[in-house]
Amino acid sequence: MCKSFKVISLIIILFTLVGCKSSHHGADDKLNPELLGKWSDDNGCSLELTLHQQQLQLINFANDRGYQLNNVSLVWHKESIMTKLVAIDSAMKWSAIFSEGFLMIDDHLCKQPLHKVDSK
Repeated sequence: MCKSFKVISLIIILFTLVGCKSSHHGADDKLNPELLGKWSDDNGCSLELTLHQQQLQLINFANDRGYQLNNVSLVWHKESIMTKLVAIDSAMKWSAIFSEGFLMIDDHLCKQPLHKVDSK
């Protein structure tokens, strides 16, 4: 009796863990809507992100040194409390991290974290 109770308890625990893991995975696949819209810093770095047919798009990006990008398709990966944005085209070499309401552009393209300009 005691052995069957342990086996049943173990099965219930395993199903609970698998259920929690699969529901957590589904949450990772959703893009945080707070990312969409216009972003800028105080040094002339700015960008706009939109979602078009379930595809994240970098509509435009510009920094204070004259570097500009337009219409770049992005993918996102949720990593703990951060969301990593990366250009689909590997030749583009553009990426950013969204966390705690700020957007940080990689490769020193922007000197400061960007803040949200509008409330889209």
